[in-house]
Amino acid sequence: PIVPQIVRRCGQLVLDGARAAQMWQQNPNEFEKPDREVMAASLDLLAGTVEGLEERVCEVLAQQNFITMVPEVLKDTSLQVKQSAFALVGDCAKYCIDYLVPVLHEILPLCAKSLTENTSATVSNNASWAIGEICVKVGPDFMAPYLEVLVPALTRVLARQQPQQMVMQNVCITLGRLGLVCGNHMGKSFPSFIRMWCTVMEKTRLDLEKINAFQGLCNMIKANPSAGLTCVPELVGAIASFYPAPASLEPSFREILTSYRQQLGPTWSMLFAQFPPDTQ
Repeated sequence: PIVPQIVRRCGQLVLDGARAAQMWQQNPNEFEKPDREVMAASLDLLAGTVEGLEERVCEVLAQQNFITMVPEVLKDTSLQVKQSAFALVGDCAKYCIDYLVPVLHEILPLCAKSLTENTSATVSNNASWAIGEICVKVGPDFMAPYLEVLVPALTRVLARQQPQQMVMQNVCITLGRLGLVCGNHMGKSFPSFIRMWCTVMEKTRLDLEKINAFQGLCNMIKANPSAGLTCVPELVGAIASFYPAPASLEPSFREILTSYRQQLGPTWSMLFAQFPPDTQ
């Protein structure tokens, strides 16, 4: 019984803070600057509740749907608030996507906006992670209309070559997830990021997220095979970071490399000689 009370209180604190922030921004001389730490802490507590209850959070949302306020909160100028709000979005995507879907038409463009502005590594990180969690739940038909704003926003982060390697890796994993879910729709934009994607993912630690991201890579190569020909050394280096290749990836890796070797003919031998010994 205490959870709905906590959720109600947190939701109210966040709403009050968002309204106070709007009034302060419009007239800073007349209104006090709101306490963003209270807003961020309340959002963190809501995210913790979602993560703790998992799918059972839907019972709470049926009485107190705090997700409806998230788009407004994401427009706040406070980076601390945005960071916490995007984390909440990601958790809601994992455990209660049905409640999130009605506001995704607002949330996904706000994810892209924050990635484009790139004012904070943690905000970019959480916005990217939220996109990835959303896409694996809603599927290709839902995501397709948003790819035109999401993919350029993600690739711009890679183009800037962030000093924070974790941001670069998370953005690549999100692009891989988009490729996994929407591979056929990603072929057009694929050449704009494949080289940097391979360079970053070669150094990413081996885990399930990396495997899923490379399944997305394979889907994108099938959608646009010529993209891989522009950066064969980087692509081969990324593939060679799996040794041995997982059973779920080995057939696709073999097919991709065999195809490129046949297409490149004598050039393949020249490229192969340039690969580091561990890649060969």
